[in-house]
Amino acid sequence: MLGHEEEIQQQVEEEQAYNAPLTEVVSTTSGKLQGFKDEGNEVEVFLGIPYAQPPIGSLRFKPTVELRTPDKERLCIEHAPAAPQTAMPFDTLMCVQIDHQSEDCLYLNIWTPDTVKQKKRPVIVWFHPGA
Repeated sequence: MLGHEEEIQQQVEEEQAYNAPLTEVVSTTSGKLQGFKDEGNEVEVFLGIPYAQPPIGSLRFKPTVELRTPDKERLCIEHAPAAPQTAMPFDTLMCVQIDHQSEDCLYLNIWTPDTVKQKKRPVIVWFHPGA
């Protein structure tokens, strides 16, 4: 669940994305992706990359279904919805509320050094606890 600081960071990243230069189009098994360059941090950012069919309708509560759209080009500059969750009070006066939620929430966000260089790089994958 996102706290207030994380929501602000997300809004800042999305605002930067609209004003930042775009990356080269990158071909993946999930399609062709274009993100934005975060020149201040010297990284390229790809937000909201779907990695499976949305778990809605007949796919709800089923194993994930691979999403393969190798010919589709996606502009990946916005965070995708968070998984549905209830507000969690962390003191008596305030609680966290996330507005952008959906069951269609199977997306990745990727930050990478310059993608133009054709060299393989190590990858860190982090899954949040408590899912």
